[in-house]
Amino acid sequence: MYNWWWLSIPYALMYIIAIFVGQRWMRKQNEKFELRGALVLWNTILTIFSFWGACRSVPELIYTLNHHGFVYSICDPSFKQGITGLWAWLFMISKFPETIDT
Repeated sequence: MYNWWWLSIPYALMYIIAIFVGQRWMRKQNEKFELRGALVLWNTILTIFSFWGACRSVPELIYTLNHHGFVYSICDPSFKQGITGLWAWLFMISKFPETIDT
């Protein structure tokens, strides 16, 4: 993950360009898109995903805070392993499709 940080720069630039190009394209459209159903579905899935991720990650955070303290919970890279590592990775990956609902 640390070796690929630079990929965030072209991704952010593409995102900014897509926003401006998308706005221009949408202004030219005569009819509006009916997205209410799709947005409700998307937000429901995102809510379930976030809740489940919190249910899997918060117990590890509480354990770490109780046994090692606040500084350790932030500075130690233990989140890269086990179930917490999986949910940290899924959370980071989920940010890419979330940019679409801007």
